[in-house]
Amino acid sequence: MTIELGKMIKVFRESKNLSRKEFCKIVNISTSGLAYYENGGRVPSGKVLHKIRKGFGLPESYFTSEVNKKDTEKGELTVNQQSMLIKLQAEKIARLEREKQPESIYDNTLDQIIFNFEIDVDWLPIPSIRVMYSDDADKYVPIMAKKLGYTEDEMTDLLMIGQKVKYNDHNIHKLRTPEQKTEMLNIIKKFMIAYKDLKENTTMLIAVVPVKYTAKNGRVFASDVEYRVNWMNGTGTATIRWANE
Repeated sequence: MTIELGKMIKVFRESKNLSRKEFCKIVNISTSGLAYYENGGRVPSGKVLHKIRKGFGLPESYFTSEVNKKDTEKGELTVNQQSMLIKLQAEKIARLEREKQPESIYDNTLDQIIFNFEIDVDWLPIPSIRVMYSDDADKYVPIMAKKLGYTEDEMTDLLMIGQKVKYNDHNIHKLRTPEQKTEMLNIIKKFMIAYKDLKENTTMLIAVVPVKYTAKNGRVFASDVEYRVNWMNGTGTATIRWANE
């Protein structure tokens, strides 16, 4: 099998012990864009690959000659690819052992956080959704990470930036206890069933939902999240407003 470009970029970045933010500063691309590439949500353009090669002084053949069809036609990784992946794992483990957990910042954060998302709604027989969050301005992932005490890379993975998945299976529920997840899914289900009969008269669905987020240190933050969904064109926003403490 071949290694997709996004995975190759991730392997290269982590072999350099760089966070997404650090990597993007070097090559002058957005962190949300990088998350899309690494997660397979988008294919990096030639321009993006050129920026990466230029940023690290790599030859123009890099990211193309790394995967050789002749070497992988039997469905196996080449020796170079195996070595690269083994080195990546060793360096990642060492980095995690060295890494100090960032301090949680519970003040001086914005009163609200806004994420755009793409959504697929299946109304029958029971309403269900698939969602993909984005932070094209690279503004709110860092704020959310600081609020809840995570690194930016961890928060990007928790929000699954650039990945469209069933909401029931979304990593965002890792920020909730099992009871909080069940409560959240039941609330969303009730809203969707209620809107099912109204959707013929409106394309915009609006709901304010009480949501709890659990920080890395176990502290629970209450919020009201306003969801605005245009189910016809499959887009929406989630505005998180933190409750007064």
